[in-house]
Parts: sequence; structure tokens; C-alpha cells
Amino acid sequence: MAQERGWDVLLDAAAFVPTNRLDLSLHKPNYVPVSFYKIFGYPTGIGALLVRRDSFGKLKRPTFAGGTVWAASSLGNWHIPADEHERFEDGTVN
Repeated sequence: MAQERGWDVLLDAAAFVPTNRLDLSLHKPNYVPVSFYKIFGYPTGIGALLVRRDSFGKLKRPTFAGGTVWAASSLGNWHIPADEHERFEDGTVN
């Protein structure tokens, strides 16, 4: 109902996912944060944000770091972010 009216939906599943099955084919939120600490019990501060493909364009990064851009210029004060999830994954892929 909210999505039909133009709102994005965030389903906070951090406490639900460790003990229940979340069916994302039935519930179709734009964003779902989960806590690895609540799932595995360790480590703290680690989790994930599940994002629907059609919602990636709405997310903006205030900064960028290695692996999150295709190109950058310090003289021109511009950068080209990587595609979709890659622009949110700091560091170099191992």
C-alpha cells in the first residue's frame, strides 16, 4: 500500500531473520537491514542491507573510496560511481 503511493519501504528484519524465514517473494520491501551479530552471535557491528535493484538509484554515497568508483579527478572535482552494489563495497575484492 505504501509503495503504491510512492513511498519506499524498509523492513527491519534484524531481530526476525535469526529465528524465522523471511520470504521476500511475498513481502517486497525496497530495503531490508539484517544484523549478523543477531544471526551468528559474533561479531558486533556487522550486517547487511538488502536492496531491490529498482531502488539502488535512490541511494547516494556522501563519500567514495577504493573500489567504489570507475574514475575520479581531484583537479576536476568529479567522480563516476561504480554500478549498483559495487559503489557501496569499499576496498579491493580479494
